[in-house]
Amino acid sequence: MGGNGPAAKGWLYWVLPAAFVLHDAEELATMPAWIAAHRNDLETRLAAVGAADAAAALPTTFVQVGIAIGCMLIVFVVVTAGVWSRPLSRLWRTVYGGLLGAFFLHAFTHVLQGVVFDGYTPGVVTAVVIVAPASAFVYGALTRRGALDRGPTAVATVVVLLLFVPAVMLAFSVAAWLAPS
Repeated sequence: MGGNGPAAKGWLYWVLPAAFVLHDAEELATMPAWIAAHRNDLETRLAAVGAADAAAALPTTFVQVGIAIGCMLIVFVVVTAGVWSRPLSRLWRTVYGGLLGAFFLHAFTHVLQGVVFDGYTPGVVTAVVIVAPASAFVYGALTRRGALDRGPTAVATVVVLLLFVPAVMLAFSVAAWLAPS
């Protein structure tokens, strides 16, 4: 995959799942203990926004977090493989762009969580030092090469953002079903 145009530098697509793995390694290492330490606060905050049931779905073990991350990693790998193998496909470019945009914006939710909880939250370090810069780099490089279309990417980003919380909650539910605590 060399040359110019949408197919140029196909390895760039794989920076997204690599950044996801690095980011989620931090979450895997820290999430179970953090959730246990903040359980009451999480329940109170989620109940305040009408999501009291969500607290029960939060993963409490290393295995549950790992399974949930694995579920999400499947999405990242499938979408990346799709655009990598079919870089001229408008559909794959749009879906990839939406996932990339949502991944970038989700970095800011980690920072916001840190502010809300007045301290460290799982994933905040890699959100700042890996997720945001890697996503911006990939977006810029692929857009300059014509491998991403700005308008469809923006629309797809909004759609993926709307699906993000339900997808994560589904991954947590799958993890709880496969590895009950």
